[in-house]
Amino acid sequence: MSEQISRSTRLINTPDGAVVMEIKSGLMFTSDPVGGRILELLKQSVPEDQIIATISRECEVFPEIVRPDLANFMAQLRSYGIVESEMPSV
Repeated sequence: MSEQISRSTRLINTPDGAVVMEIKSGLMFTSDPVGGRILELLKQSVPEDQIIATISRECEVFPEIVRPDLANFMAQLRSYGIVESEMPSV
């Protein structure tokens, strides 16, 4: 199972981060550039391990630092309905 951007979420990336609107709830959020990059990767259906590797490489941070930060960020995104679990096709 992987995570994907919810169909009811609209996302705009800027150099300063991302602006996110969750249509169902009517809530709007902003993120910093790293959060925006993560959202961009999720939109492209990049698997979590690749997201960790990409952020680690781009930000010059050990994967062991990125992993728990990504887990916390993903939990927040799920709680706001911005991402949802994608069931594998059979």
